[in-house]
Amino acid sequence: MAEVANQYSSKNLKRKRKHSRNPHSKDWNKKKKIEPGKGNREVKRTQIIQPQLPKTATEISSNWKALQALLEREKNAKETTGDKKRRQKKTLKRTLKPNLKSENTTSSSEVWFDDVDPEDLEEITGKKTKSKTTIGDPHDMLVTGSPEGITKRIALDCEMVGVGSDAKRHMLARVSIVNSHGHVVYDSFVAPQEKVVDYRTHVSGIRPENLKNAPEFKTVQLEVSRILKEKILVGHSLKNDLEVLLLDHPWKNIRDTAKYKPFQKLVKTKTPSLRKLAKQLLNISIQEGEHSSVQDAQVAMKLYTLHRKQWERQLHEAKVKPSKKALVNT
Repeated sequence: MAEVANQYSSKNLKRKRKHSRNPHSKDWNKKKKIEPGKGNREVKRTQIIQPQLPKTATEISSNWKALQALLEREKNAKETTGDKKRRQKKTLKRTLKPNLKSENTTSSSEVWFDDVDPEDLEEITGKKTKSKTTIGDPHDMLVTGSPEGITKRIALDCEMVGVGSDAKRHMLARVSIVNSHGHVVYDSFVAPQEKVVDYRTHVSGIRPENLKNAPEFKTVQLEVSRILKEKILVGHSLKNDLEVLLLDHPWKNIRDTAKYKPFQKLVKTKTPSLRKLAKQLLNISIQEGEHSSVQDAQVAMKLYTLHRKQWERQLHEAKVKPSKKALVNT
């Protein structure tokens, strides 16, 4: 009886398992609740597709060509998108960039550069430079925004007063030095060494109060000599300035605008005034009344700067040119 009972129980267990796996059985429908209105849903099974490798050389070649074509299309699509973005950025920049040009903006042909000859400017800009017309104060033309301080080339000018019984002797009253960019590196009045008979104010601009408490002559002389040491000295009629300073300077390092022959030929005189040179070569007016040693030094430096290339070339050619004495001995 026990064996019969065991067989009966095992059959029931198998029957229950079979019904639990059968979705059409009553027990299955009872266990799986179906929401009203949705009905029965079919269970989708994912079909796994195994990749098939190419078996022949022809298939390999065709697959490779197809891959190349796909990559090329993707590359072109990326480049097209990148170009479009770059064009959009450029357009945005052009839209946002303000037009800063105004009616008072100086054109490129009117810009002045220090230590650059007109020929050099022509090579850079591709245009011939024109003289800048300046009426009144020429400071903007004579002084640039270049660095201040003592440079290899400096310009010097002095103002003098009259001493002696007839006031014909010159005595130093003011000395000014500018660098190659027109910036003042030294400017000082000088205490009189003897009684001043004529201040020459209408020309020199010197007044009695300017010389009160001014530095002593020896102090100014020492300071100037230190600045001039081993420098190219530029000026107009420098002989007079060096005489009142009681200083010497090597002739090979002197660039005197009053002695430069091309300037003399231009104004048709062997003793051209600085005022005439400024008017004809720089188209500016100076010395219309009281003189300024600072301005005169700036004008001399500007004249030298604009013609420096030609000036230095002529000096070099004169230096290497054999003397007449050497030619006779050969």
